[in-house]
Amino acid sequence: MEYGLQPYQLEPVRRDDFEVDDDVIDNVQIREEQEEEWRKYNKEWCECQRCGLMPTAVECLCCHEIGNVVRKMNLGLEDELKCIVEHFEFEFVCLHPGVIRTALVARHDVRRNQLVDPIPNETFRLKAYRQFTYWVHDRLGKAIRRVIPACVVGRIRQEYPSDNGAYVGFKEADLQA
Repeated sequence: MEYGLQPYQLEPVRRDDFEVDDDVIDNVQIREEQEEEWRKYNKEWCECQRCGLMPTAVECLCCHEIGNVVRKMNLGLEDELKCIVEHFEFEFVCLHPGVIRTALVARHDVRRNQLVDPIPNETFRLKAYRQFTYWVHDRLGKAIRRVIPACVVGRIRQEYPSDNGAYVGFKEADLQA
């Protein structure tokens, strides 16, 4: 006779005749969506005090809510940062026109297409978003999109504003393409 740990010894047995009520699932999903919607109407979720209100709940994200961003803020720095936009590398990597332009030239060279000169703010802005994502997460991939913190989006938009004040915002990846 063998004694000791027995895996799954006290686990409930699954019944095949058990059905989940679709109304219960729908109610849980609705409640989760409502809990997220409150983010669009206030900035209580912002810990860095630099985030602005965003048009969708998913975009209402503070730099303190993303693990890789928090690690970047604390990596090798003596002073604790309140916001990732205060990081000494942020200005150089994500906002400096020379760095952004060089990254654009490299990307266009790889794709073998011509870079329009003068480069419009929209192009600089989109590349700055990508620069931030590479800087923090080290990589992107096909159909991999990451939400950028509202504080970062606001700072990049301040540096490279839209000509007409319209911005696209975060879009989920199209997995069918």
